[in-house]
Amino acid sequence: VAIPAGLQLAKRTLNPLLGIRDGISVIGTTGVLRPMSEESFKNSLVVQLDVARAAGYHRVVFVPGKIGADIAVNVCGLPMGAVIQISNFVGFMLEAAVHHGIRQVLFVGHPGKLLKVAAGVFHTHNRVADARMETLAAYAAAEGMPSAGVRRILSAATTEEAMPVIA
Repeated sequence: VAIPAGLQLAKRTLNPLLGIRDGISVIGTTGVLRPMSEESFKNSLVVQLDVARAAGYHRVVFVPGKIGADIAVNVCGLPMGAVIQISNFVGFMLEAAVHHGIRQVLFVGHPGKLLKVAAGVFHTHNRVADARMETLAAYAAAEGMPSAGVRRILSAATTEEAMPVIA
């Protein structure tokens, strides 16, 4: 079996995080694994905890996806082996981390995701819950931001739009 550009394709998968290097795993007829349920998807994420532990990491970095992983590694200089992509399943993965003996978790991601977690939202998909602007406004008000700034935050459509208000 030959896969054109297999080495390059493999870099875009979870294979490097799982310790699979210099090749691509082929699953089924398409070569793409698509968990068919949310539970299957979540369980496929937990494997990364075992890999991190096997690599000696007891402190890990949770990221929602590839962009967060790139920032954690390339901007923050964190070790790739400690970076775990968790999608929207913050609560599930925090519980799994405790169960797997992880001692510390650093969460790196988009401010919108971080704000949801700060509000106690542990499934961060946009169809499940939101409270980004309200959370940011509440924290800003608690830190003494004048009411005009709080209103600007509350009227912002995105967290990107609200960031200059708190800068």
